[in-house]
Amino acid sequence: MVAAVKLKLLALHRNRIGFLDVKNIKQGKYIKLDKNIVNKLKKKI
Repeated sequence: MVAAVKLKLLALHRNRIGFLDVKNIKQGKYIKLDKNIVNKLKKKI
């Protein structure tokens, strides 16, 4: 789950994602994340 780790770091760094979302990422529940959002975040990294 490399993408989840990157999303977690992005969330903590930029506060773009809410605290509850960060908790969901830690619990591995972020599979429902849209692929479009993932692609947008990858471009920003």
